Amino acid sequence: MCGQEGAVRRAEPAHPLSRKVFQLGPAVAAAAAHLGERELRQARVVHAVQRDLVARGHHFTYERRMLSRPCHEDEERGARAVLGEHLEHRGSGDRVGSVVIGQHHVRGTRGHGANGADGTGHHPPHRTRKTRHLRGQAHARDPTVYGKLDQVNVIRGNTILPARREAIELHTADGLRLVGELALPEHGDPAATLICLHPLPTHGGMMDSHIFRKAAWRLPALAQLAVLRFNTRGTQSNQGRSEGAFDGGVGERFDVAAAIEYAEFHDLPNRWILGWSFGTDLTLKYGCDPGIEGAILLSPPLRTTTEAEMEVWARSGKPLTALIPEFDDYLRPEEARVRFAVIPQAEIVPMPGAKHLWVGDAENVLNEVVKRVSPQIATPLPSTWEGAVSYGDVSAYADRTVAAFEPLD
Repeated sequence: MCGQEGAVRRAEPAHPLSRKVFQLGPAVAAAAAHLGERELRQARVVHAVQRDLVARGHHFTYERRMLSRPCHEDEERGARAVLGEHLEHRGSGDRVGSVVIGQHHVRGTRGHGANGADGTGHHPPHRTRKTRHLRGQAHARDPTVYGKLDQVNVIRGNTILPARREAIELHTADGLRLVGELALPEHGDPAATLICLHPLPTHGGMMDSHIFRKAAWRLPALAQLAVLRFNTRGTQSNQGRSEGAFDGGVGERFDVAAAIEYAEFHDLPNRWILGWSFGTDLTLKYGCDPGIEGAILLSPPLRTTTEAEMEVWARSGKPLTALIPEFDDYLRPEEARVRFAVIPQAEIVPMPGAKHLWVGDAENVLNEVVKRVSPQIATPLPSTWEGAVSYGDVSAYADRTVAAFEPLD
């Protein structure tokens, strides 16, 4: 039984060596304190609560979780019994909590013990989880809402903050339909708009590449920004596949134009292009449009951009910022200053310790982006969020970010 994988999505990424105890209500904290060293081995207490269970639910659920080792039956029984006993007698001010034991996830709510309502191990039917639905396939695989409105959550790589999200479709001048998403602040109008152009699709680039995914999941809430992401022609992600085929940055000019046109038609304000790697070449070649305020380039390789195309930006006077990783594989800060000299207003920002794919540097990138497009927002951006959040399933992207590009010749 303990070696099986359950179908319930984990509330937070399970780490087999984690023993961290998050801040919980007294009853759940007491339950954790009564677990012995054996039960705590490769286990943790998490503060992850479904908002609609807090509001409506009065039941106990037991969920399986795939971790790295088999668990023992006595560990499972002991954890369930201890947690159930304390939750059954908890005060009204306590928060609902979860315990992860071995390969199992035990969650309790008021009204039932660890063995279910009838003491036989049979549990009441699950209530429907509150989910955020999009038109089309959800990028977060139907994320579940967790937490209370007054709960403080640490913002992690898979945290989705509140926003108005809509699956969209772009139409190109050469007749293709491109899949995308528009994320808007939950309340009020956006202060600015990011149009994201992703890395090379033949090597894992897509609208869900991690910087853009985190921008869409965080910046509407943290910086009052609109984030428009889409898959260029022939590119596929969990959102779906855009029509057409990869064209090496040639036919993609129609894709860039379609995104700008969509943003203009929907009155999205203060429009900036955020390009990454291959997307920076698209930005420099096709993004200097009257409807665009400026652009931010993430690890630009300057691979296919010509000097004539850079001179177009120079003549426009539009702000252009290039974030250059210290250890980039293709263009490092000193060379970048020389290559971008043709654009007098270009701002070169060296990023210490960073590499081309920005692994581990997403927060630094988002801070620099917000400084340019929405300078009234204080940076660094918060690392916690007070209120309910969702958690996206990013496991589908584990093998997608492998390289920046390969020769097209």
